[in-house]
Amino acid sequence: MLDTYESERREFARRTLLQARAQAAIDRAEGETGEALRALLAEVFAFEGPARHLATLLHDAGVRYPSGEGAHPLAGRFVPDLALHGGRRVAELMREARPVLLDLGGGAALDDDWVRVVRASCDDPPADTLLIRPDGYVAWAGADGVEAAAEHWFGRAGTRAESVV
Repeated sequence: MLDTYESERREFARRTLLQARAQAAIDRAEGETGEALRALLAEVFAFEGPARHLATLLHDAGVRYPSGEGAHPLAGRFVPDLALHGGRRVAELMREARPVLLDLGGGAALDDDWVRVVRASCDDPPADTLLIRPDGYVAWAGADGVEAAAEHWFGRAGTRAESVV
C-alpha cells in the first residue's frame, strides 16, 4: 500500500491546495464584494445538498482511488460511517489505524492477525464484506475474493476476529 501512496494522494493534494486557495480568496475579499460573496455562500450552504458536497470535498471523500474494472461501487471510496447494530459506528473501528475487514454477511475469514476482522450487522448493508484501508478508504467490497484483495493491498492476509453484533 505504501508503494503507491504518493501517486494515489497526489490528486487529493491538488484538490486540497485548490480548496485552500479558494477559501483564502473568499476570506481576503474586502468591502461590499467580500460581504456579498460570503452572504451568498452562506445562503447556498444552508441547503443540505451543497453543504454535504462541501463537507465531502473538505474531507477528501470526493476523490476516488482507482479500483479496477468490475469493482464494487464502494471500492476506492471513503467508507460510509454505517450505524452498526449494538450502537457502534464504522468510524470507531478505524481508530487503530490498521486495516479492517468488516464482515456484514457472516462468512469472511483470513489467516493471521494483521488485518482486524470485525463481524457486525447493520440495516441495509452496502456489501457482504468491506476491506477498509487504514486511511478509511474501501480497498475492496463484495462476497468473494477477500484473500486476494488483502494480499494485493497489504501484501499479506490476516485476522483478529471479533463480533460487534
